[in-house]
Amino acid sequence: MHAGGDSSGTCPQPQTSTCAAADVLLGVPAPAAYDNGGSVVPAFHAGDLNGDGKADLVLSIGSDLDVLLTKADGTFEKDAKYTIDGAGLNIYELAIADFDGDCKPDIVAPGDPGHGSGFLAVLRNKGDGTFEAAKETEIGPHGVLALRVADFNNDGKPDVALQTQDNTASMSTEVIIAIGSGGGAFASAATHFDLGMANFAVGDLNNDGFPDIVGPSGWNVAMEDLVVAISKNGQFSERTPYRSSADHPGDATAIADIDHDGKLDVVMTVANGTILNIYHGNGDGMLGDRDVVEGLPYAGKLTGVVDMNNDGWPDVVFYNSGAMTTLSEFDVFYNDGKGKFSAEGYAKYPAGSPNPYDSRAIGDFGGNGLTGVAAWNMQTSSIDVIAATCKK
Repeated sequence: MHAGGDSSGTCPQPQTSTCAAADVLLGVPAPAAYDNGGSVVPAFHAGDLNGDGKADLVLSIGSDLDVLLTKADGTFEKDAKYTIDGAGLNIYELAIADFDGDCKPDIVAPGDPGHGSGFLAVLRNKGDGTFEAAKETEIGPHGVLALRVADFNNDGKPDVALQTQDNTASMSTEVIIAIGSGGGAFASAATHFDLGMANFAVGDLNNDGFPDIVGPSGWNVAMEDLVVAISKNGQFSERTPYRSSADHPGDATAIADIDHDGKLDVVMTVANGTILNIYHGNGDGMLGDRDVVEGLPYAGKLTGVVDMNNDGWPDVVFYNSGAMTTLSEFDVFYNDGKGKFSAEGYAKYPAGSPNPYDSRAIGDFGGNGLTGVAAWNMQTSSIDVIAATCKK
């Protein structure tokens, strides 16, 4: 079944696969030509934009968004460009989500406060992977460092959480929540609290129907590496700090039920990328036991926590951009089926030439219900796609 809309108001679910875990294959990268003139690609996201079951890509190039639709042979249609007026020099974050309830994934991207008040721009999907002109909502003088989509007030409409930095002399950071009002618009943004770093994650840690926020605090907060902020009916007033296993600040976080106990857990990497911390959730918003996996490949960047071998268990995916290696690579740490991981038990998947910008995404690029990966290759002006296949 492929993404699309229907008259019942219920969106069809993504395609699934019956391929056994032992038969799932991630092959060599298949480069698809994409010449953007050597520009930086700060934002790189995947989603099925035209309802054909294959993951497509949205990339930011300066103040433009490039949409690349995946063809049957794994290459991409000629990119369609959408300019965000007033976005400034670069769009550093974006997300793909259905903001108007028509079962067609839209695009949201922030504007740059260096060119006036900051704003959120939503491009509504026409249903075929093309988009209407951006609809903008002012959110104040904030520079957006990170952007996550969730229904924070539990009203059935997607909202946006933004890690922001203002353009005043203080350069202060905070998290604000832009409440969705439907149709791609947002109500006034509410200011909440400082997480200290950009790579936060959202998920309902206490099973009350309201998403919570988890993020690394960084060097600037003594004795804190990870901070959990529990929502109280969509409002955030309390933060609980946790220590990690190393003298390095937290770098990135993800939320998933790692051990299949019905309670969401938190995955966090540290700044040098060699240590993985897994905090097991208690189901009440608190985190309990912590597993530590050391000896990860140097400088790996957390890319996602998702089932990569179709066994029903979430795996941890890193991208090593090649700064300390000859080639860039994806490193997949496979869940052992008990919620445990080992630094010796990971698989390497080469992903082309070194890529200093870490532009990568996860999605079903083969349209077969299996998860693959993609990375922008600056040196070869291509997108390196590693689609998953089933050998039986």
